[in-house]
Amino acid sequence: MASAYLRKAMPLMDKRAPEYDYYKGEYEVYVEKNDAKARHYYLKAIKRLPRASRYYAMTAFALALNYLGTKDTLHYEKYLVEASCSDVICTTKENLALQNLATYLFKYHKDQINNAVRYINISMDDAKSYNARLRILEISQKLPTIVSSYESILKQRNNILTLINVAVALLAVLLMSAIYYIFRQNKKMALQRRQLADNYQKLSVLNSQLGTDNTELLNTNIKRDRLVKLYIDLCAKFINRLNNYTKLVRRKIIANQVKDLLSTVSSSRLSEEDATIFRTNFDKCFLALYPTFKTELNSLLTDDGQLDDPGEDKLSNEQRIYALIRLGVKESSEIASVLFFSPQTIYNYRSSVKKKAKNKEDFDGEVGKICVNASDMQHGA
Repeated sequence: MASAYLRKAMPLMDKRAPEYDYYKGEYEVYVEKNDAKARHYYLKAIKRLPRASRYYAMTAFALALNYLGTKDTLHYEKYLVEASCSDVICTTKENLALQNLATYLFKYHKDQINNAVRYINISMDDAKSYNARLRILEISQKLPTIVSSYESILKQRNNILTLINVAVALLAVLLMSAIYYIFRQNKKMALQRRQLADNYQKLSVLNSQLGTDNTELLNTNIKRDRLVKLYIDLCAKFINRLNNYTKLVRRKIIANQVKDLLSTVSSSRLSEEDATIFRTNFDKCFLALYPTFKTELNSLLTDDGQLDDPGEDKLSNEQRIYALIRLGVKESSEIASVLFFSPQTIYNYRSSVKKKAKNKEDFDGEVGKICVNASDMQHGA
């Protein structure tokens, strides 16, 4: 049927028209059965036609099929992409080139499986918008294979992420064990130093002994602060990794309409529970190290700006923020990441407390100097 119409139409066409070469190529395919000559005319046409032309898209797609017949996959891929881009520019919602491109990527470029799934879904949406039943049927036959492969790749990635999370958890346990061991060694070393100081007490001047003891206590505080900050930094990074992982999985699921997997990770309860547990443990650990922190923080504030005490072994949000500042975590973005707040919320809390400070100019600096001799108080107790 196509060959009959082409025989009648070709003599009537204007040879100067850019689309003439396209139809001449079609004539060589359907009438003369000469693919080499057809390719010659297609290439002439594509040089003359603007990319925003519908004939450009048709010519590029015809060229892609022509090269596919010669098993030239490199040019097949190139002109499929050209045809797909031209279809988008022309806004005709023609999806055959994009559909074939998705199938080609799935078959020959496994690393492009995400794009293959996206292109086949776009093709399906375009076909549905025009109720093109034949196209819908064609895409429906290809879609399950591509989606199945995509889900398999996602499952593999999820397994890898699970292993990474397990490894991070094990490293966290090892780190906690190491910190505990270091604390014990420091305690033993402090005891040994005191014993040595007692042995040489008669050989040392009292002022020299006091200076040495103060230096040792300050060094112990510095080491302790560094270890606590390291622990908090690692916790913050771990929490961020979990949050980023949840967001990534949710985004991919939504994009590909995999509802079952979306329902598995869409709940934010785990992050909230982790945040509550972290804050509780942080409050207990911090107040054990700095038992006078709440009292000393209030001493820096005016009488009518005192912060309420939330209870034993507990810190309020404002107190918790300045506890982190005392440990050296001063950036609002870092504090927000650790406490599961937005940077703006942290900024608002800091501004509110700073307004109540006696010394507003260097309030953060004064917070960094409180509880310097916390270990002295613990030893005295």
